[in-house]
Amino acid sequence: MNNKLAFPRIFSLVGKLTVHYTLFTFLILLTSTVLMYWGLISSFDRRNASYLDSQVQLIGELLQKGDQEALKKEVLYEHVPAEYIRHYERVLDEGERVLLETPVMQKLVPPQLFTAESFKGNMKAQRFADGNLYVLKSAWFPLAGGGKRLVQVVLEISQVEKIRADYRHKLLAVLLVGVLLCAGAGVFIARWDLRPLREITDTARNITVSNLDERIYKESFPQELRVLATAFDGMLDRLKNSFESLSDYSANLAHELRTPISILMGEAEVALSRQRSAEEYRRVIESELEECQHLTRLIESLLFLARFDRHEIELKPEEVNVCELVEGIWEYYGPLVEEHGITFDCTGDVLLRGDRELLRRAFGYLLHNAIVYNKEGGRVAVAMHYREDRSPEIRISDTGCGISPENLPRIFDRLYRNGRSKQLSPMWPGLVLPTAKAIMEIHGGTITVESELDRGTTFTLRFPPPTA
Repeated sequence: MNNKLAFPRIFSLVGKLTVHYTLFTFLILLTSTVLMYWGLISSFDRRNASYLDSQVQLIGELLQKGDQEALKKEVLYEHVPAEYIRHYERVLDEGERVLLETPVMQKLVPPQLFTAESFKGNMKAQRFADGNLYVLKSAWFPLAGGGKRLVQVVLEISQVEKIRADYRHKLLAVLLVGVLLCAGAGVFIARWDLRPLREITDTARNITVSNLDERIYKESFPQELRVLATAFDGMLDRLKNSFESLSDYSANLAHELRTPISILMGEAEVALSRQRSAEEYRRVIESELEECQHLTRLIESLLFLARFDRHEIELKPEEVNVCELVEGIWEYYGPLVEEHGITFDCTGDVLLRGDRELLRRAFGYLLHNAIVYNKEGGRVAVAMHYREDRSPEIRISDTGCGISPENLPRIFDRLYRNGRSKQLSPMWPGLVLPTAKAIMEIHGGTITVESELDRGTTFTLRFPPPTA
């Protein structure tokens, strides 16, 4: 039972197309042959009916005219066996006694075989004792001198039936041969037309990590397969970009992990190289603790982004005053601000509904960037307002070193850090901006950046408008 159900699923596309094409052709041929056969039968039936009616009418006219010689000549005429159509005629009086009939008619079709149906023009053929098929017709005709006569006419259609049978056999042969030819043509056509699909399959099968630049699309493909090939090529582009990003991500991650681990190992080896004082060991432990904090931030950011990719982060929405949140973060960075002599300005006031801790993290990262990459005695400005659609917008600007145009498109790539950022902030992993962008996307917002070298950078955060 399971095998029967599974068969249509494992049937090849060529097989399915051939079966469908052959079935459809069979239905067309069957309909055509049935209509042709029905047309032939209808034509024969009309001709038989017309012939019978004309013979009955002829005998009736001869009876009404009283032309006995012509009547006898017509009724007593006996057909030879080789004739194509043979008919037999009989005339009976009011008592249904035979007055005149074609020879051998009594033996072939006695009067009692004419039933009431023969008066109604029933053209259904009947087979009698001799094995031949006959069609019967009878009618009463009044005489000029009074009284009436019954006319019975029999039409033998055995030859017609043979023609029908021969025609039927030929139609069945045509139907069978036609179906077989269509099945063979269907297989050939399906295989021929599916060649581009096999080319796509062969090309896709040969694409590996080492040749992701290869593409499937060809101008010679049909329109439908062009769409498929274009979709495959787009998928390959995305795979190539993802693979390259993953390779860069892995290399950058290895570098980020190697640096603090190398520092930890180096400091431990130096500390253990000779006997040292408690104060020296204390400095070593403090330095290693700083490296551990760096690793902790890196691991936490990686875990957060991994949970973000799997959509596992749940928001705890509440009303957040952005100005108060930003000012609190700025106070937290007080020592760092004093070290760089940075001034701060916050204008406007907006309320957001979001996860306070995640928003604090995102704004904290952006403000830290604005401080670290700023100039000595620089300025950080936070401006916030509502747009026309009531969506909140926050702009965080600094007067720092800026970002070069070639690096600007990649600043949100994970673990991407150019040489200048490594020099200015060697202990801050390249996951700050990707994490901030992920937090904005979780809240349904966007983050964009504008920057000029040696003039500063502005991050613009746009949140969706509040729901009713």
